[in-house]
Amino acid sequence: LEHLDTPERALDEIARLEPKKAIFTVPHEPFFMMSNLLRGKNITRFGNDPEHVGHYGAASFRRLLEGRFRVLRQTSSYPWLLALVEPR
Repeated sequence: LEHLDTPERALDEIARLEPKKAIFTVPHEPFFMMSNLLRGKNITRFGNDPEHVGHYGAASFRRLLEGRFRVLRQTSSYPWLLALVEPR
């Protein structure tokens, strides 16, 4: 999702498939970028991967998903956010 200009369109397509459940993951920001900086990656971009156009914290990730899915569980596993969802 972090690679897409319009992640909402991708979520619409996944919801259209009517999966029983789905798991989504995104980098947990700003921790992901800080980790990149600490290991010397993408220093001139302040740790941001050039292909990442979307950045998500816990609340913004949940809001994105709740527009199309019911979030059953959301957790983190450094430096990722993970969500288990089902269709509304």
